[in-house]
Amino acid sequence: MLFLRLQDATQLVQDSAAVLPDNSPSSAQNILDVIGLAGGFQWPILGVFVLGLALLAQIIVGTYRDHVSATTLRKLDIERVSTRDLRSAATLEGHSTYHLLLRGVLRRFQLDTEHSSLVRAVSGILKAKEESLGITRRVVAYCSSAAGGLGLAGTLVGIYVSFASAGTDPNTVFVGISLAVVSTLLGIAASLMLEAADTFVMRFTSRHLADSRAWGEGVAERLISLHLASGRKRNKRDQTGKS
Repeated sequence: MLFLRLQDATQLVQDSAAVLPDNSPSSAQNILDVIGLAGGFQWPILGVFVLGLALLAQIIVGTYRDHVSATTLRKLDIERVSTRDLRSAATLEGHSTYHLLLRGVLRRFQLDTEHSSLVRAVSGILKAKEESLGITRRVVAYCSSAAGGLGLAGTLVGIYVSFASAGTDPNTVFVGISLAVVSTLLGIAASLMLEAADTFVMRFTSRHLADSRAWGEGVAERLISLHLASGRKRNKRDQTGKS
């Protein structure tokens, strides 16, 4: 079965050689002509490349919208805000990371006034966000690996065709070499570009999550500070009443 498939691949490349454009200086090939020498491997490579870019674009657009949606909360002066103001802000419409952090910290504060407990609530909310991003990143990493793997597959098919046609049809040998070289270059280029784009996007999202963590922990510290200040006032009033 594998031998028959390789024979079909050889026949396809031989047919391509029959219509191979003239490579004289007067008919220089453009980039599309060069990509076309990948023997059909350019399409799956392009497919996984576009899929990876689309996923990364979805991440960066979602992070930007999350950042913009939290503008009102980010403008709060955490060091001076009151508990009432925080509870009022939590009722504002929005599903950004900042909204989730504020509501989660306030819910935990009603059950436990320990600072460590509030910090764990912040970490739990951000962990869910990071896991969601991690799933998408794994798919992007798969797309990057798939692009390189498809380029390698084109290399193997091109080498096979070149050896199978050695001493028979020079044009077929040339097409086989072109298939091997061009498919390899396309696979490597697509993989490298996806890795570079992933690094850029993850730096942007990591900074947003770090800012969100710092803000959430700031809210937790402010709630604890207000709670302690309220307790001191009550004790002072009680002592004054007793005297």
